[in-house]
Amino acid sequence: LPQEVGLHRSFVEIDTDALTHNMATIRMGLAEGAKLAAVVKSNAYGHDYRLAWRAFVKGGADWLCVDSLHEAADLRADGCDKDIFVMGHIPPEHADKAVELGIHAMTYLPSQVEAFGEAANRASKCFRMIMKLETGTQRQGLNLEQAISLAQLASRYPYLKFEGVCTHFANIEDTVDHSFAYEQLRVFNAYVEGLAKAGFKGLLRTIANSAAAILWPSTHMELVRAGITCYGMWPSTE
Repeated sequence: LPQEVGLHRSFVEIDTDALTHNMATIRMGLAEGAKLAAVVKSNAYGHDYRLAWRAFVKGGADWLCVDSLHEAADLRADGCDKDIFVMGHIPPEHADKAVELGIHAMTYLPSQVEAFGEAANRASKCFRMIMKLETGTQRQGLNLEQAISLAQLASRYPYLKFEGVCTHFANIEDTVDHSFAYEQLRVFNAYVEGLAKAGFKGLLRTIANSAAAILWPSTHMELVRAGITCYGMWPSTE
């Protein structure tokens, strides 16, 4: 038994070769030019992030996605030098640490942008933010007018880079009727076009999750965020 099992009566054996194979298989289906991010939040879905991130990078992952800043800090402490996208909320009071870790931050609040901008200025270090757009999930994010306003706020800070935009499909895994997902994609594209007209062009776009990675190459854009499928599971029975 592994040494760290100690007095426990059970343990989990992780086949890292299988994780690497999964990642390589997903890469084979990517649209041309798209990069691939593996989601390792929640301790890599319970698989141990220390094993998973290395296996995924070996299989071709370009980025890693986590939910919180402490998960990003754990990855950096474990020797990970890949691009890390923190998809969950980062409190403004953690801005200095976010800049130090060199992550990509999901943001949708002026208070975050101001904190990130000031922290980046103090460190004289470029900090990259990816804006969350609200396209139908009704959980986080901005409409077009709010997104333009936040981008304009970010432009006041010389070390703050408005790098890209993201959104989340609400129900693509749960139904064979993808009309709502198509509407979300339409709204997302319209917002990107609106931002371009406002002067914010060439943005990284990321909308595709595991289901979209499998079903819709047209959604792969610049970055695919693969979650449960990295671990060998279909996103749903549908």
